[in-house]
Amino acid sequence: MAALRDIPARRLGSFRKAHPATALEGFRDGVTFAAAANDMRAVFPRLAWNMAMRVQWAAGRPVWLGPTLERIDDALAARDAAAIRAGAPDTDAATASALARLPAGFVAGLRLDMTLDAGGNHRLMVASLPEDGRLYVFALCRLSGGSCGLQRLFLTSLTE
Repeated sequence: MAALRDIPARRLGSFRKAHPATALEGFRDGVTFAAAANDMRAVFPRLAWNMAMRVQWAAGRPVWLGPTLERIDDALAARDAAAIRAGAPDTDAATASALARLPAGFVAGLRLDMTLDAGGNHRLMVASLPEDGRLYVFALCRLSGGSCGLQRLFLTSLTE
């Protein structure tokens, strides 16, 4: 729940930091129009998907989502591979170790990008830093009644 509430504030904060109101000159980044257009084409699908997710959640967020996000936050905040595996028992040892070594600022900055039906009673949550979009944390859980038991956490990078 806190993750959803914090998204607009963090993004506006990042914008304000990059473009302070007290700036005397316009921002120039030296990027060509062609490069900027190419970057926009690359990011547009993510922006559109994020907006679709926000609209879906505003219409009625699943009851299991808030508590599951809290369990994920608790597991990652422990910064301990054993605690991560205890919270998400199907997480392999190497992934739990990598997740435990992530910088605290990275973990604190993660925001939910989307939830997906992963077949049957499984749900997949995808999180990243709002300003990044290259490193993602995935969480798989299994619905049972009104809760979704965390099963596995995994990490992926889209960096070439």
